[in-house]
Amino acid sequence: MTTESQSVILFLLLLLSGLFSASETALSSISELRVSHLLRRASAKQK
Repeated sequence: MTTESQSVILFLLLLLSGLFSASETALSSISELRVSHLLRRASAKQK
């Protein structure tokens, strides 16, 4: 593997790590009340 390809892979992995960290933070900070509200809204749209 060349240094260039290793750099690209490292960059992509860092990007994915940031994405997963952001989604974990968003999911852990949302309240149960908000989740139930969103679920009710989604089920009402499906009907």
